[in-house]
Amino acid sequence: MEEVLTLEVRISLGIAWLVVVAAEMIAVNSGLGYLIIDARNAGKRYDLVVAGMLMIGLIGLILDLLIRGLERFEEVKWGYFGGK
Repeated sequence: MEEVLTLEVRISLGIAWLVVVAAEMIAVNSGLGYLIIDARNAGKRYDLVVAGMLMIGLIGLILDLLIRGLERFEEVKWGYFGGK
C-alpha cells in the first residue's frame, strides 16, 4: 500500500512541475519556461533553450530523489499504518 502512495506522490509532483513550467511559458515574465520561450524568440539562442531544458530535467530529478529519500524514513509512510 505504501508503495502505491509513494508512486502517486511522485507522479503528482512530476505533473505539478510540468504545469509550473508550462504556465511560465505562457503567463509570466520570469522562470525557466519564460527563459526557453524568450531565448527561442529573441535571437534564436538555442544554447539557452538547451540549458533551460537541462535545468528543468535536473530540478525534476532532484524533486524525485527527494521524494524517494523521504520514503526511507520510518516516520514518513504516507498514512500507511501497517494494520496497527
